Amino acid sequence: MEFSFKGEISSSKSIYNRALVVQSFATQVQIHGLTQSEDVLHLQKSLKSFKQGETDFYCGDGGTTLRFLAVRVSRQPGVYKLRGSEQLFSRPLKPLFHFFDQVGVRYKCDKTELQIDTQGWQLPNKIDCSSVESSQFASAILLSSWNLQKDLHLNLPRQLPSMGYLQMTIKLMEFFGGQFKTKEATSFSESSFFFKAGQQAQPGILNIEQDMSSLFALAACAIMGGEIEITRVPEKSWQPDALFFDFLRKMKIKYELENKTFFIRQQSDYRGLDVDLLQTPDLFPVLAVLAGRAQGVSTFSGLNNLKFKESDRLENTIQLLRRLGRRVESVPRGLMIHGSSKPFSASGDFDPMRDHRMAMAAQVANFGGAQWHITDKAVVNKSFPEFWSILGLDDA
Repeated sequence: MEFSFKGEISSSKSIYNRALVVQSFATQVQIHGLTQSEDVLHLQKSLKSFKQGETDFYCGDGGTTLRFLAVRVSRQPGVYKLRGSEQLFSRPLKPLFHFFDQVGVRYKCDKTELQIDTQGWQLPNKIDCSSVESSQFASAILLSSWNLQKDLHLNLPRQLPSMGYLQMTIKLMEFFGGQFKTKEATSFSESSFFFKAGQQAQPGILNIEQDMSSLFALAACAIMGGEIEITRVPEKSWQPDALFFDFLRKMKIKYELENKTFFIRQQSDYRGLDVDLLQTPDLFPVLAVLAGRAQGVSTFSGLNNLKFKESDRLENTIQLLRRLGRRVESVPRGLMIHGSSKPFSASGDFDPMRDHRMAMAAQVANFGGAQWHITDKAVVNKSFPEFWSILGLDDA
């Protein structure tokens, strides 16, 4: 099974979602990018209807959609209803509710719906955002802090998962004129962000770069059985998942990135790696399958928050690798994968558990020799709907 693709892929959904929240405060903000990601489309539709005075919104399976939208609508007095799947509402929401308690927003939540009753934020002198599940809650608060009547002082824990995504939020807000003061964490104190009252998003045009998580999934497929040439790849990316280029270099996987064009083709002579994924957890399922075909051992740490994703990605990836015939061990630092250049030989049905990253990881395994029938291919629509068509498998 081989494929070949040359062209561009969709825009970063992480940047797009953040830009949409900023745009909801300033119509002069222009967003240029292409995506059919369900997460982005749900947030885009909801924010548009919010501006038109509607109060009932559907979030699908989008954790980002729910968190960003809940915080955004809580700024404006009213009673709102946010609906979604049971899977969505099984993901961590306590940090959101902790924030609401601090700013005087009333709420009620069940298995498929969040009701918000707000008179706007009643800001205390300091907001505690002590979530250790994700930096996304802090991003949601900052993105909705334009035009405040009181300075925002946000306290964060010393070690925050996916901190790179919060830095992405800061860069985006600075692009539209936001000014921050920060206090770095020490062994005795937490980190803090200060956002002065009255700041307004300035007019600007944001050209959104291509999605690095999606690009890595395609690159892994190519390494196993094909080739890709992707144009308009940024030399410096806002996205934390651009670290995958460093991972490829450490694994001695050959690629070219010149004049914003990324090229990689099938290869098998590469090694394992030792890496902390605390800041890039979305890469783990695909990277783990890639490590399964490496020569030698790979060790991954920083995996504790994977259980809070669309599925328990740590456990599900372990089971995926074992079905592929690879030995996986729990070690004090995280997980050890014993790789082999021998092709995978698994077959049968593979259920991605409604997790787009698991479906992509399973397809990487298929290019690496497995013959799985992925039972829910449509799950990739959450982030990368064109995944199958790029691989020439949309009718498979």
